[in-house]
Amino acid sequence: MFGNNGPARVSAAALAAALVSSGIAGLQGCAQSAATPHARAEPSVPVITALVERRTVPISVQAVGSVEPVASVAIVSRVAGPIERVLVRDGQDVVANQPLVQLDEAPLKLQVRMSDANLQRDIAKQEDARAKEERGRPLLEQHYISPDDYAQLKSNLDSANATVAADRATLDQSKLQLTYTTIRAPLAGKIGHIALQTGNMVRASTTELTILNALDMVDVSFTVPERDLQLVRQAADAHQARVTVMQTDARSASSEAARASKTANRATPVIGGALTFVDNAVDRQSGTLRLRARIENQSHVLWPGEFVAVILSVGQDDRAIVVPSVAIQSGPRGPYLFVVRPDLSAEQRQVEVMRAEGDLTLVSGVQPGERIVIDGQSRLTPGLRVSVRNPGEKPNEAHAAGGPVNTTAAS
Repeated sequence: MFGNNGPARVSAAALAAALVSSGIAGLQGCAQSAATPHARAEPSVPVITALVERRTVPISVQAVGSVEPVASVAIVSRVAGPIERVLVRDGQDVVANQPLVQLDEAPLKLQVRMSDANLQRDIAKQEDARAKEERGRPLLEQHYISPDDYAQLKSNLDSANATVAADRATLDQSKLQLTYTTIRAPLAGKIGHIALQTGNMVRASTTELTILNALDMVDVSFTVPERDLQLVRQAADAHQARVTVMQTDARSASSEAARASKTANRATPVIGGALTFVDNAVDRQSGTLRLRARIENQSHVLWPGEFVAVILSVGQDDRAIVVPSVAIQSGPRGPYLFVVRPDLSAEQRQVEVMRAEGDLTLVSGVQPGERIVIDGQSRLTPGLRVSVRNPGEKPNEAHAAGGPVNTTAAS
């Protein structure tokens, strides 16, 4: 029995040993497979970077100002009377002394004739008094009349002279009043809406016909925070303050009507001017200082009442540290940006924002030459590796070569 079953037992033992060896090998293979993902490199985030730079930048204060006419005149009549003709249209440009409205002249013409008649009557009386005084003078010398009688003749002549002088002044006044029936522009500018038309009665010095604004030169009034007071004063005292005015973009307004306006697609010119006024006190309620600049406006680009963006340049900073404004992010602890370390890992760093100058922002907390992320921040977390790509390059193209791309955005 033993001889017949011996080979079968040997084969079973060999099979068991083979199965055990295979299981151990399989477990080792699984262990190696499980360890393989940890050996792979972590994925990197494609970003665009720029260098922190030290530049000379102007020191400026930005504000919102309003345009004011240098001269604004309410057109009223100096005399009463009905309107005979309106000689201009609403919104017309006018020159100095141009006729605007014509009132009825007839009553004042009669007054001129009456004043002239009174003058002629009193001139005749004056001549009679002068003749009597001339005849009485030799009679006094010959003692034919008393000194009192001659004194009366001299008094009558002096009274006649005064009456004639008063009549001449009255006539001049009547002629002056007649000229007031033609209402003229006191200065060059643009008139507004004319409130009264032909046939309406105008009262002297009370009825406002229209408003005339001078537009060739305008003032821009604006305020700056009191923290900038010393900068403004120093620049103004040194005559270095320069003001730049730019019309605000209607497309940024919330009003649908403003966005639909034709001015929304108009170019926004930049106009320079000079600082002409610094208020003598800071407003206690708002903590601001009122300033005013005078702007040449021969092309009438700026309009009274319009809001404009104002940039007040008060000097320059020769050692400013600047970064592209798009690099600045906002977080719970304030503004921050991502710095790319030499090992291509991202560092989140808090910075202090000084001010913005165009597309650049002046900051502290970074050093010139450090590389910062300007695009791709939304996918970054501190410590994550990055791959630098060119502007316009798709994110997946940064991995096409199997490694990071060592090109950067122009900086």
